[in-house]
Amino acid sequence: MKKIIFIDRDGTIIIEPLITKQVNSLEEMIFLPWVITWLYCLSKMWYKFIIVTNQDWLWQECNPRSNYELINKKMLEILAWEWIIFDEIFECPHFEEDNCKCRKPLVWILWDFLEKNDIDYENSYMIWDRDSDIEFAENIWVKWYKLWEMGWKMIIEKIINKKTFTK
Repeated sequence: MKKIIFIDRDGTIIIEPLITKQVNSLEEMIFLPWVITWLYCLSKMWYKFIIVTNQDWLWQECNPRSNYELINKKMLEILAWEWIIFDEIFECPHFEEDNCKCRKPLVWILWDFLEKNDIDYENSYMIWDRDSDIEFAENIWVKWYKLWEMGWKMIIEKIINKKTFTK
């Protein structure tokens, strides 16, 4: 069974700009403090990593797909240098008002992945920065941690000690 860390991208791995709420260039791609160290600790505990992210404006002029992919490529390259490998990236390019089926907190974006993989739900987690991700974590039957309430160090300590944080 796979132990998985489902993780949001902007605001959880890399800093989310306050005004635009999206990273639009390599210059804006800044890792959160200590995120690489703590993800490395989880990788040594045999966790797999999956990014699940809502990317409003993807495909729009201000956030072309090529730009988004360039940022992801560089981010994943830097993480891979530190032995942190993401198995999958699932992104929803729609706006909330589009009412699509692939936007978190709905689970359709992960449906095939969840069906095809033997997931250790007892030892899998969602790490996030927005309240809408609580519902998403509950919809995929994993425990969750809000990064801004406790920080990476405390999250890792709780995962190591198998303590859960809930409502």
